[in-house]
Amino acid sequence: MRYIEKKGVQTRMLFSGNLLRHPCFDELRKAGTGYRVVGDLTNTDRIVRDTFWVGVYPGMTQEMLAYMVQVVGGGLSIYENSHCFWCERLHWQRPGKGIVGA
Repeated sequence: MRYIEKKGVQTRMLFSGNLLRHPCFDELRKAGTGYRVVGDLTNTDRIVRDTFWVGVYPGMTQEMLAYMVQVVGGGLSIYENSHCFWCERLHWQRPGKGIVGA
């Protein structure tokens, strides 16, 4: 996400998926109480890891949209070879990449 943000396209984390991965649950995770988990949460983890919002508004021109598509595409193409911006913020372990931001 840093690549995309540095190019002037704002991103936001999608507050969905495995909510236990979000910073607001830090204290609950530490205590191990106040919530319950059903299943292994594989799909919800994927949503947290692989989903983000891109800022748009009604006044965007075709040129602005084309630039955004180019930047996001470039960012996604380098994703596998770099660290994950949101993974770092969430102390997420990417498959095959080790713990990020721990």
